[in-house]
Amino acid sequence: MRSREEVRKGYNFNRIAIGIIRILFGWIICLISNFRCTHYSPKNKAYLVLSNHTMNLDPIFDVIVLRRFVRFVASANIMRGFPGCFVKWLANPIPRQKGGSADDVIVAVKESLAAGIPVAMYPEGNVTWDGETGFISRRTAELVKECEGGLITMHKIGGFFKTPRWSMVKRRGPVYGEVVAEYSREELDRMSVDEIYELIKRDLYLDAYEEQEKRHWKYRCRALAEGLEASLYVCPECGTVGDLRSKGDTFSCGCGASWEFTDEGYLIPVSGREAEVRHAGLSDVPAELKDAEGRVSILDWSRWEKKFLRDNAGKLAACVKDPLCVDDGIRVYGDRLEIPNGIIENGPKEEGEYSTFRWEDIQKLSLFRSTRLFFTWKDQIVEVHIDASKENIGIRYYALWRICTGREYI
Repeated sequence: MRSREEVRKGYNFNRIAIGIIRILFGWIICLISNFRCTHYSPKNKAYLVLSNHTMNLDPIFDVIVLRRFVRFVASANIMRGFPGCFVKWLANPIPRQKGGSADDVIVAVKESLAAGIPVAMYPEGNVTWDGETGFISRRTAELVKECEGGLITMHKIGGFFKTPRWSMVKRRGPVYGEVVAEYSREELDRMSVDEIYELIKRDLYLDAYEEQEKRHWKYRCRALAEGLEASLYVCPECGTVGDLRSKGDTFSCGCGASWEFTDEGYLIPVSGREAEVRHAGLSDVPAELKDAEGRVSILDWSRWEKKFLRDNAGKLAACVKDPLCVDDGIRVYGDRLEIPNGIIENGPKEEGEYSTFRWEDIQKLSLFRSTRLFFTWKDQIVEVHIDASKENIGIRYYALWRICTGREYI
């Protein structure tokens, strides 16, 4: 553990600099991004902020809500190059390596809180793909129990529709942020880890479509559907993996099924399939996913997609001769990844054009902005860069890795 003086080095500069920027430019950011919030003044001096993760601007919005400097846990990828050096100099975030261990992050969070520096993190680890708050590890509750200071929980509404993680185009529309609750150290000390875990999951949970039904906010842009295949990759009409494509406001499959994306975030079926089911032998797929008004939500599709993978895990894992899908040259099989050496930026490479990585040898796997794939392979960090002009790889790599290795797909 570092000393208090080492941990606090540069903290006053960071606090003052971010405060000046917030006062001078915060209102401009809110105006441009159509962000609204209920401001909150923390009662505790040191506290851990936990929030749902809906968009890349979440850290800026959280600072505006709290009107305080907090040290964020952030992806190490944003600290590369000159822009990364500026971020480190200005805000000194705690770096989190995608696809690697979080042990150093836990230590850094504890050190900062012990030194009286508030810390903010997103326990989901990733921006939501489907509008629902993702899996939160019980280790987060253990961290809250072990560290010093209070706890603040907060969430943002509308961020998923404003800048969907899978989207290629920015949208016009509102976002709202607020603090859900604040808990003192005395309150947390009286709780068990399980009780803390339940309150974190409760406070951070958000169903974007449930909130949208209350507000009916509009989110408009020139190509509403483009990039959606990064989130939805199994066709509910034919059961094919990785054959869905987007263009403009239209989302379609090679089988002939197509949907139109609306400015409220729903898909409206336009036509049904014209081809036979290609993955013969897989469990039955529904002919449609519609609500009472004939709409399909990304969240309902995603939930069905996860169930489809669980139901067909064994058959998907057995696909070792023909790839399940191919993205920018990457061939995805039921037991391995075959990656062109030309797009492996860091990590081992085999002789020839391709390198093979078996699913069973991958310990951790994550994505960064749908164009970078990170995984720990035999204790080595491998980084793969996908050409965004060709593909938007999305969540299917993570899903197939977990399903094909017998893990629960979360």
